[in-house]
Amino acid sequence: MKPQYRLLLVSLALIVFFVFFCLIYLENIPVQLVVLGVVLLLSAWTFKLKGLLKKLYHFLPFILLLFGVYFIFALFQIGQNKDYWIHYGITRTTLLISSLMFIQVLITWLKIDTFLDFPLGIEKLKYIILGKMLYKIAFSSYSELCLFVDSIPAEQAGKITLKKKFRKRLIVLLALITYVINEATLKGEMIDERIWHCHQVPK
Repeated sequence: MKPQYRLLLVSLALIVFFVFFCLIYLENIPVQLVVLGVVLLLSAWTFKLKGLLKKLYHFLPFILLLFGVYFIFALFQIGQNKDYWIHYGITRTTLLISSLMFIQVLITWLKIDTFLDFPLGIEKLKYIILGKMLYKIAFSSYSELCLFVDSIPAEQAGKITLKKKFRKRLIVLLALITYVINEATLKGEMIDERIWHCHQVPK
């Protein structure tokens, strides 16, 4: 499939998902649960069961935090009654999981290498090249950053609690964002220099 058609198909799938399940059927719990089941099956087929469980584990701290906030609101009936917050929490938490997993599936449908065949000038094509490099850097360095954080003495002392796990994920995420930003600056300058050398410097 041509990259233009692949990009169009992914864009349409994302728009349809957003319109139907983030707007039209947002408050419908049965529909949200069915969508979650379908997305999880699709994710298991795409990433295999082990890959699906790994991704859900990475999202778990944020999902639990969101669910915990809604639980507290329902328990103390903040602003609305308990039934409202239970319904609100179930739909939003379910939608968060299905949205995150569906986006992960869509990403696998987009092969970055195919976009290099787009009829674009080198000044625009360089952003696709940079995005491909940063994508690989982010995924290859995540496990290393987790290992580095685990080696910190403060992270090894005491009992491992949910709060500690959540803090660790935030530390890793912050470190990953900082690292990717630095790499984007360095790799971007390298790409610009090579473009200038190949297209500007006379042979």
